[in-house]
Amino acid sequence: MRRIAGITPEKLNFQFHLRNQKKLFEDYFRKNTLYKLQIGAQSNSISDWLNVDIAPKSREVAYMDATQTFPFEENTFDFIFSEHMIEHIGFEAGAFMLKECYRTLKRVVKLE
Repeated sequence: MRRIAGITPEKLNFQFHLRNQKKLFEDYFRKNTLYKLQIGAQSNSISDWLNVDIAPKSREVAYMDATQTFPFEENTFDFIFSEHMIEHIGFEAGAFMLKECYRTLKRVVKLE
């Protein structure tokens, strides 16, 4: 019946992760004081990090499209980590992702 209505398992999975995103974000920011973002986590969650991916493979990974504006305020994260992900998107999308990383990273103030 779902297939007749055009609801594929992939669509159901996406809808689940989209609904789960807000809860994962809220839980993460409530439980942590040092904010760390892992982009492109798939199912490889790192403890005490906010793990995100465009196609999450586990319930602990939140949905986020790194080629779009990140759903976070400026100066939010202390650390951002991404491994083996940026090569899967085009040059312009990669440049945009890096700008978003810069925008959402906290500024470090040097004391001299």
